[in-house]
Amino acid sequence: MSLSSSTSARPVAQPRPPSAPRAPLGRCPPRAPPAFARVFTPVVGACGAANSWVCSASTEASASTSSAEAGAVNDAPIADYAIIEVGGSQKIVSEGRFYTTNNLKLEPGTEVKFERVLAARNGDDFYFGQPYLEKATVHATILSEERGPKVITFKMLPKKHYRKKTGSRAKLTKFLVTKIEFPTGAGRTLFDLFDEE
Repeated sequence: MSLSSSTSARPVAQPRPPSAPRAPLGRCPPRAPPAFARVFTPVVGACGAANSWVCSASTEASASTSSAEAGAVNDAPIADYAIIEVGGSQKIVSEGRFYTTNNLKLEPGTEVKFERVLAARNGDDFYFGQPYLEKATVHATILSEERGPKVITFKMLPKKHYRKKTGSRAKLTKFLVTKIEFPTGAGRTLFDLFDEE
């Protein structure tokens, strides 16, 4: 048996052409963008902040679209809202929407007023309560009583042959916000609250 190296017909690895970059190990190569994509571009307002977005449909997915392109512009301000305390939790509510909370024990069709309003926004005015706002109420109508998803409780004692499985569904109340009464006067910012201290 000779230990000399013999010339065998092993294939030699050819180098990759420079046009085909190698994908990193453990990752898939990036996908090509779809033929039709929507590109969202922030529109900078007068204050220098991006306060709205332009949605433009482009045939190629390029992020360098300008706001002058054809598309739907959402320049409308965020809907007026209020933060209320209801059913042991806080909810951000706005007019015309319905919400689900813990059981309020009220019949469907009942009109209620939530007076525990923590904060509110009306246009450009912000209102912050300490802890609640005065003269601010949220009017709502009870739509229905519902039950939440089933929660399974399983108790077990090892080596005692004790197994107990029970399920429960929480009672919930769905309500529709019909009107938000905002406080009068100019709103305040968080900076105003810090200046008062």
